[in-house]
Amino acid sequence: MSSIEGLWVGVGCKRGTSAVLIQFALQSACDCARISWTAIAGLATLERKRTEAGLLEVSQIHRWPIAYFTAAELKNCPIPHPSSALESIVGTPSVAEAAALSAAANSGQLKSAVLILPKQIFRLPQEPGAVTLAIAQHVPIPTRPQRIT
Repeated sequence: MSSIEGLWVGVGCKRGTSAVLIQFALQSACDCARISWTAIAGLATLERKRTEAGLLEVSQIHRWPIAYFTAAELKNCPIPHPSSALESIVGTPSVAEAAALSAAANSGQLKSAVLILPKQIFRLPQEPGAVTLAIAQHVPIPTRPQRIT
């Protein structure tokens, strides 16, 4: 597993998606990216998911904070996989990727982040709903050294 720290997981999910499905998605995403659960700093999602029981339960189990963003905040985030269908429903072309990048960038002083894992969609046959996850990391922007005179 990776020794990377401070990763933010962007989560998009259908209303009523269970904690079981969200946990499965997180485990699958971490396995795919070879990331340890201990590297996760928190979850990030759309403001309208504040009352999503499955998401809140997963956050509480792992003691991860959830960063919430409005559709307007996420809409302007440059992302590699926009969805016009999603934009017509929630007002932004991305939830998982944009939320992960926004949270990771906001966790550092220089506001830069990179996707470690682009959006992935997860479903389980016995569970209703679907989960979209993306993982991002804060990237420090190198500064030019000061010349000492």
